[in-house]
Amino acid sequence: MKILKVIVVYVILILIFELFIRFFYPEYGSLNHNFRVTGGIPFKLNSYGLRDYEFNFDKGNKFRILVLGDSITFGTQNKLDCTYPKVLEKLLNGDRSSKYQTINAGGVGGNTIYEYSYLKEKGIKLKPDYVILGFCLNDIGNNYAVEKNGITKNPNFWDNPEGFRAVCNSKVWNKNLLLRDNLAMQLNSFRWGLRSKSYFYSFVDVNLTRLMYRYGIKKYSFNIYEEKQQMLCFGIDAISEEVWQLTLNKILEIKNFLDDRRIKFLLVVFPYEFQLSNNIKDNFFNINKTKFKIDPQERLINFCREKRIDALDMLPYFKKSNKKIYFPLDYCHPNVNGHRIAAEEIYNILLQKIR
Repeated sequence: MKILKVIVVYVILILIFELFIRFFYPEYGSLNHNFRVTGGIPFKLNSYGLRDYEFNFDKGNKFRILVLGDSITFGTQNKLDCTYPKVLEKLLNGDRSSKYQTINAGGVGGNTIYEYSYLKEKGIKLKPDYVILGFCLNDIGNNYAVEKNGITKNPNFWDNPEGFRAVCNSKVWNKNLLLRDNLAMQLNSFRWGLRSKSYFYSFVDVNLTRLMYRYGIKKYSFNIYEEKQQMLCFGIDAISEEVWQLTLNKILEIKNFLDDRRIKFLLVVFPYEFQLSNNIKDNFFNINKTKFKIDPQERLINFCREKRIDALDMLPYFKKSNKKIYFPLDYCHPNVNGHRIAAEEIYNILLQKIR
């Protein structure tokens, strides 16, 4: 009986903690991902395969803004109305007008190559008056990986049940892997499963992970392929110039493509979370920036200035905010505050360009 009482007490305590975290720290639900669920928020795609409301193909007298991008633009972990394309639409229209229409064409797993391909094949058919490209710094490494491996199709599993099942199948025991690797994969799968169901577990997991990075028990590695790929924009590798040229050329191709059709273009550069402070202890993964040789924002903005491309660097605006900008255990996806700031700064630029 004593053991039963202890179990009951612990269960009650866990439930209390769960409710407490859900009420006071709702951002810890952002780790809940599943097919057609992002950050615990169910979503659906419209008939054009976009995370947006249904809209008429014929824009009529509306001023149409097509917003290209990856998971940031898509709004991973955010409600649709909280994504910067939709907040921008509200700012442009005010309380009464419906003259301006933004179309969210962001896709999870996107990069500049995929986005340009979408623009040429589908986006341009929507007859946009203005195109915005939401650019994440990891696009630079991702572009190189896509080009090197000859991958031409966007693996956007939000719109691809088969692709999502392939991701889920990675949880299945793989006979070709070592026992140690299989166990690590199963443990990580179990860990993410718990995160998706419990805010309390997510809270404990995230903050324990933070402490492990803080005290050097766990370290972010520039030698692991996936982690290194995210950092290629900082010139940590001998191939950095080749990587950069590929992306810069692609941005210029987009600009020229739109110029030929007299469509205005704006590049919006989103920073990483660890760029907001120079103190290594202020970024989640304790990423040591002493190995960085390139300032990616500076290079992008200088390139855009040289090629007469309108560009907006979100780093200084995120830096001066006194609010949390990113989700827990995430250094590239802005939360509702980040999306709001981005929409406001884009709005300030568009006021000079389209009104």
